[in-house]
Amino acid sequence: MNLERADKNEIVIHIPMKEASDTLKALTDLQEALGEHSMALAKALGDAGVSLPEGEDHRRYEYMTPPDMK
Repeated sequence: MNLERADKNEIVIHIPMKEASDTLKALTDLQEALGEHSMALAKALGDAGVSLPEGEDHRRYEYMTPPDMK
């Protein structure tokens, strides 16, 4: 995330789409705890074309023994 400009009423940032998508998901998941400001930010992200990330089909968990333990 890169801050372009900040003044008393507005902050302008540049953020990669993946990070913006993850931020939108966090804002929507925690909207009750974060309050009305999170809803305004989520709406602004949506208006900017950010969509929620796609869900994972399957998360893989694998364990590999460290090389020095073989």
